[in-house]
Amino acid sequence: MKTDAQKEIQAFRKIALQDLDALTDAELLAEVAEDGESPQVLSADIAARLDDVVAQVLRDRAASAKANLRSKTPAAPIWRPAIDRIKELIDQAFGTDPLLAAAYREGTRQSDLDLQSLYDDLVSMGKIKPDHGPR
Repeated sequence: MKTDAQKEIQAFRKIALQDLDALTDAELLAEVAEDGESPQVLSADIAARLDDVVAQVLRDRAASAKANLRSKTPAAPIWRPAIDRIKELIDQAFGTDPLLAAAYREGTRQSDLDLQSLYDDLVSMGKIKPDHGPR
């Protein structure tokens, strides 16, 4: 619940922003000059403060996300078939779907981690039916 002081400040801000919005660029520059300030310095100061606000919001969101992740139970480890089977399944997926394509870094041999990640992506896309592990 907002206090009377908070409501009053919010109403004052609204009026001030409406007044600011009603000013033309020339009027605003004249007011800045009248106050003895440089428009360039003032705009740089405002930009820096906005950067600080945005950075703080991002830090707060990241902290919140980390706290949220810590509060959740860890996911069960992902089971994948052996790397040779992953290679076969990937080859089959690319062989049966001509619209399927992948780009590889530097065009070189892919690491096992790259192939596992590609396998996971193809499973999530429904291009490979997942094997749910040893029975």
